[in-house]
Amino acid sequence: MMRKIYSMPALLLAVAATGCVSAPTRDDVAEFKFMGAGKVPQTKLAEFSDCVIDGFDKAHTTPSAFRARQVRRAAMTRVESMMENSIVMSADIHDDGRVELYESSIAALLNLSGEKETFAACVAKNTPQ
Repeated sequence: MMRKIYSMPALLLAVAATGCVSAPTRDDVAEFKFMGAGKVPQTKLAEFSDCVIDGFDKAHTTPSAFRARQVRRAAMTRVESMMENSIVMSADIHDDGRVELYESSIAALLNLSGEKETFAACVAKNTPQ
């Protein structure tokens, strides 16, 4: 008898599709854990945003269900690392220079070290010494 082996993204998608799990949105504040923050000069916010989205895109080098997206909000830009249609990591880039990183509650079994390293490196790169 052969057993079928499922990939992690496919398994998570299947569970979500059955209604057992609902992927949180950023409106679900309690579902996102604060991971870190920084302050970037306002003149460097565009470069910081580019750095984060490029890094999130490169965080998973093997073909996978991960992708990055950038969304403009009223007073900030949000860069998110997505798996399928679920937010797993989110960076808020406020117009006043505050930057914050959040991890979704559904990310517990995922390796998001690339996104975390990207955020820290982008803060360091865009902050005056």
